[in-house]
Amino acid sequence: MRKRVEHDLFYIDNWSLWLDLQIIFRTVFSAAATATLINFLSQAASSLRSARKGASRRMLLRAEHGSRRGAPTMKIMSLI
Repeated sequence: MRKRVEHDLFYIDNWSLWLDLQIIFRTVFSAAATATLINFLSQAASSLRSARKGASRRMLLRAEHGSRRGAPTMKIMSLI
């Protein structure tokens, strides 16, 4: 909270059109960077979920069919 008050006082003491334009530019850039980061993280999480699903399916198939010839088979009812 203290930093916020210091920034407000700085703004009041140093107001100019240039300072306003800098603030607007930084706000837009920060919002765009944040949106890009959120988009990247959501895509990474989606890829991870897909990879985990694929791994679960492969594990299920191996368990149902046996990993080698003549190996006993075991059924997996559910995978988390």
